[in-house]
Amino acid sequence: MKYLSQPSLPVQVLTGPRQGGKSTLFHHLEGARFNEVSLDDLQARRLAEADPAFFLKQNTSPLFIDEAPYAPNLFPQIKLEVDLARRRPEKRGVMFRLTGSNQLLIDRNVKESLARANYFRLHPLSVHEVCSANLSVEVQDMLFSGGWPELYANPEISTIMYLNDYIQTYVEKDFALLAGIEKLGAFQTVLGLLAARTGQLLNFKDVARDAGISSVTVKDWVLLLERNGLCGLLRPFWTNLNKRLIKTPKFYFLDTGLACRLQGHQAAPSMMKSPQIGQLFETLVLSEIIKTRDHHARTWQPFFWRTKEKEEYDFIIVSGDRSVVLDARLAIHAAQPIGLSPALKKALGGKKIGLGVVTYGGKKILLNRDCWQIPIHDLSAFLIDSLG
Repeated sequence: MKYLSQPSLPVQVLTGPRQGGKSTLFHHLEGARFNEVSLDDLQARRLAEADPAFFLKQNTSPLFIDEAPYAPNLFPQIKLEVDLARRRPEKRGVMFRLTGSNQLLIDRNVKESLARANYFRLHPLSVHEVCSANLSVEVQDMLFSGGWPELYANPEISTIMYLNDYIQTYVEKDFALLAGIEKLGAFQTVLGLLAARTGQLLNFKDVARDAGISSVTVKDWVLLLERNGLCGLLRPFWTNLNKRLIKTPKFYFLDTGLACRLQGHQAAPSMMKSPQIGQLFETLVLSEIIKTRDHHARTWQPFFWRTKEKEEYDFIIVSGDRSVVLDARLAIHAAQPIGLSPALKKALGGKKIGLGVVTYGGKKILLNRDCWQIPIHDLSAFLIDSLG
């Protein structure tokens, strides 16, 4: 996220799941120049909410406020300070860096008050980021553990215990409470049912029936999880020309560690032998696409393609006049190339099209004149080169 250190509006807001590395990232960006306060501290939160002017007098800018959305009364005061600073040339530059883990609070408390702000999203570590750190980690371990930085910084930590705590404290309690979810037992059941469906077409009615709640409730919960970056709905690529396409979205957890824990896997080797491993690898591929897009401030739009005649491509990523079509294959060697169907080629119009098969391992090689084999650790660089 080098663009965070480039010229910016007076306020930078960094969002993303808890324990994903937001505070650490800001510390690496001239952290010593910024005063710092966390609103996880209840005393600081109460002061910021009760008397925001006095809070900012005690904590002067440039100021880093961790979990800032917990004090909604603070943001009109931040706006006032930014407006006053615009009249003073010596005060120009980034005055406030704010983080927030709950997108619902950010939408409700921050965006309404702070128009002059840059917003960025940070996800847990990508495969590319882990491999770039020269860590001796296998892909199966990244599938099992997900991208949580603490698990790579402290390898002695139990992945199962860490993810159990994360699900119980943040996903099931913190998130559910702030989202106003009262049926906690049903919500826990839905999380398990969704984990079993990662990488698959999502039928809200089926999940609702199995959980004993309405499909409207399930859809609302999925959209809330998506808004907070815990999961994603991949929509089908659609134009008026594509009457034969299946329109049902595919569901994905954006962290394979959470999906594996909710599926109940106890170790990476047994996970690799499970019937769900193909969908888990596909989930990892989409996660890598989303993380690369957001961490490089791109505007790529990912889709999938599936027709009623079973013609299917796992991922189509569109960016301006370019596109990339990908399939995910749990393989190392002898990956088979994919070709572009006439229907999809017509739907993509005159876009420059790249083809690739994303594999578990192996080397980046040209499978034929049009299609590359791309090991998952090289996918981020391939996308940047292909889509800009």
